[in-house]
Amino acid sequence: MQVEYDPREYVDRRRDWTTNPVAYLDQYYTRYYWIAPASEDSKGVEGDLLIHQSPNCLCVLCLAPTHPLLLRYKEDPTIAKRIRIEFQDTYNSVNLSSKNKKGAPWLQVGSEYLKIMLDEEPGKEPEASDTEPLVYSFRSCIHSQMMEVNEKFVNDPDLLFRRPYSQGYLAIVKPKLDDPKKALELCITREEYEARQ
Repeated sequence: MQVEYDPREYVDRRRDWTTNPVAYLDQYYTRYYWIAPASEDSKGVEGDLLIHQSPNCLCVLCLAPTHPLLLRYKEDPTIAKRIRIEFQDTYNSVNLSSKNKKGAPWLQVGSEYLKIMLDEEPGKEPEASDTEPLVYSFRSCIHSQMMEVNEKFVNDPDLLFRRPYSQGYLAIVKPKLDDPKKALELCITREEYEARQ
């Protein structure tokens, strides 16, 4: 049996790939966005997050294009050399290498799993208000189980800025399985996010 393929039927699928380097992800993942409220309701989550949900319900947490850290990087690319990354011990020390991820910790909405500290510019005189490093705290925006933290950008912090929606992801989590859609009810869809821009 001979199978023939017509490459023309795939042209529409690849149309956006030249203008958007992460467009290929849309065929594998559903995009959701957590829009951090500018009030007490944020439960400590700072900045918008992008969530790629795969068909098996695993979620890849990334910085959204509107996250303050990415916006700051666009203004000053040198910050990539001045960041320090700290994972919370609970999530860094758990053995997450087994196939079933037994013992993986649970994250409640607002559970902190990562901090990124931005150190002072070398040679700049610190002002009284600048003595503390600027800290970006990353907290879970969905009730989930931690599957993996991305330790790659500890050694290559620029990855967080060069590839924020793919290799520069923050963590991979598994929503509570009784109802994965309910776990994402605080998030908005890609279409809703793009309508806000």
